[in-house]
Amino acid sequence: QAERDLRNAIELCKNWQRVSGDLTSRKATHKGPQWQGEAFLDERMKRLTKRLEEILDLRKTQDALQGLLSPEEQRGLQLDHLFSSFAGEHALHVNAASNSMWAGAISQYEASMGPTEDQIVNKLRAEFVSNLIPSVGAAVESGKVGSESATQPYQLLQNFSKYSFLLSRPKISSRLEDEREKLLSSLLKYVEQIQRAYDSQDPADVVSRTTGKNLSGPVNTIIFISQLRFKLTQTASAAEPLFANLPKWSDYTERSNKLIQDLDDSSTSNFDVWRRSVLEAVDSSSDDSIA
Repeated sequence: QAERDLRNAIELCKNWQRVSGDLTSRKATHKGPQWQGEAFLDERMKRLTKRLEEILDLRKTQDALQGLLSPEEQRGLQLDHLFSSFAGEHALHVNAASNSMWAGAISQYEASMGPTEDQIVNKLRAEFVSNLIPSVGAAVESGKVGSESATQPYQLLQNFSKYSFLLSRPKISSRLEDEREKLLSSLLKYVEQIQRAYDSQDPADVVSRTTGKNLSGPVNTIIFISQLRFKLTQTASAAEPLFANLPKWSDYTERSNKLIQDLDDSSTSNFDVWRRSVLEAVDSSSDDSIA
């Protein structure tokens, strides 16, 4: 509830900045007093937005640590004291007097994160090596990209997403770069497999996936394409927090987006074929099925 309220508050603040800036940058069409000078920038709202984002980050870090570390590990790292620098701070008081105190609390908190980050790296590395990398690799090597029953890489990444926020911390991210590069290589193979599944699709095989639904060939193909597209978009969404700062990520997004565009074009083409066949059937008053 608290995180949702913080997200809503941040969105509200950003909307205020966007709207006020937009309205004061337009050339007024009404008579009367006119806004003069540059577009309005609400510095107080900007500082409040930044403070809310920092509070949200702190809460997300705390939740991620509690989910990753066992109770014994939390006690050993004195996790209860990690956020003690914020005791007595009025987090939503954003002014010149309180800003320096808040900045000091943040600095103390970051300095205290050292031993905790070491433990996080060890835990996440173990999760990568013993679970995520082999599981995603096995899912890719199985070659069952078109199967709805087989576990898909995006599902495994989504299960790991509760820890992905911790990877936004530069020290943690850099120390796990090798593991992330290896996992991203598997996802590149996954895109290649989806490409092959699309390029080599057998109409009879496509129809067999939707047996019993009494659908025409083009509609069966559109359904199959939509399934492939869903896998690509879900994988990219789940993967971005883990790999966005890696050099190979741009290669991944380029290939994935190109394939998504090809799928969209094919889906449109098949829809046009289906539409024409329906219109022809209507015109000829055929008794055959038209759907």
